[in-house]
Amino acid sequence: MAIDLNPNAISPGAAGTKPAAATAAEARTAPPAKSGDDAASSVSLSATSRQLAQSAIEAEQRDASMTRSELAAEAARLREQFIGSGYNEAAAAREVPDTDDPTLLARAKQATAFVQSYGRSSTTENPFKNLSDDQLTLVMYDDSGRYTANERHAAWLEQYDRRQAWKQKVLAQANLEYQATGQNDKFFQACIDYYNALPLIEQAQYPVDYVARTQYWIDNNQPFEGRAVRF
Repeated sequence: MAIDLNPNAISPGAAGTKPAAATAAEARTAPPAKSGDDAASSVSLSATSRQLAQSAIEAEQRDASMTRSELAAEAARLREQFIGSGYNEAAAAREVPDTDDPTLLARAKQATAFVQSYGRSSTTENPFKNLSDDQLTLVMYDDSGRYTANERHAAWLEQYDRRQAWKQKVLAQANLEYQATGQNDKFFQACIDYYNALPLIEQAQYPVDYVARTQYWIDNNQPFEGRAVRF
């Protein structure tokens, strides 16, 4: 079975390689505070919302100015900064945001603590765990200095975990579908729907014929066995 549901995934844990855009209006909508959160948490969410709004504006401008191939190259360049050869754990741990906002300073510190403890027993929560998938993408691909390397890394880890859970779910459903029908139309359609919902900078990292090829497998009643389905 040749299935790779995430062509850009790097398994978290390896040294230096741990594990478009939403509209400005969407990014301005902060995730609701949990019941019982104090005033400081509310302020932190507000500060994050302001940053996401600016990130969304800049992401829209970037996406509009680049071709698909240019956007794919830009995505690869940016990913190197927070999960590739450009990511240095020691340097990232020392990085401090250029701000006097205590909530943003605390968020950066929390992101570093989370990244350092990822995969091990820890009570540190990911500061971006309540963001939407599109908002996580905004953080990851923003190299303006608005977010530290470890904040971008933490956003990627949250997205990575969500996608791993999604992959396990759809693959289990695909197996059941094939056993019942001998086909995988629903599985392939789920792949297309997922792709279509991705921000442009994420879509650009897939083969240009991804949708057409996957639709061909649906139209010709092909099973996913042996298909290089990517997500």
